[in-house]
Amino acid sequence: MRKFIILVAFILFCAVSTVSVPTFLAENIFLQGFINHEILALLAIILAITFASVANIHLALNRIIMRTVGRKKERGQQASQKVRREVNSNAWLLFWAFIVCVISLIVKGSMPDHTYIVSAMNGVALAVLLLNVLVFYDIYRAIFAIVGSGVEGGDDSDDDNKFDPEIPPTG
Repeated sequence: MRKFIILVAFILFCAVSTVSVPTFLAENIFLQGFINHEILALLAIILAITFASVANIHLALNRIIMRTVGRKKERGQQASQKVRREVNSNAWLLFWAFIVCVISLIVKGSMPDHTYIVSAMNGVALAVLLLNVLVFYDIYRAIFAIVGSGVEGGDDSDDDNKFDPEIPPTG
């Protein structure tokens, strides 16, 4: 919920800025150089990393379920359903935000002389970037919660591969 409050506040800021002082977002030298193919490259990197992280979250949840509930897999699947749904919705949100950014860049490029249009499209692209950062934070918070739960990727019966901070790694 906090994610959407921050996003709505930023969108309102961009809307007010576009209506009252459109040159603030339209003629900003940094934004002119960044809100183009550069932002798409950044968003594509965030999208790829996040999709890989989502896959890892699903794998970690499967390991947690197998270790904690064992043969009662259905019960564990039901318990993890909320987390899976949240992570999946965040991933899809990033995908659709990327599409919105592409559309805003096309609109911006087709009307480069209209200050209000350029300002509004720069605001949309910045809102998409902010959304990406907020979703990135949300997903990594989930990853750190899973890691903090004490789930490791290896087999519990193999004590030779346990990490000991007192003994430096060899080899």
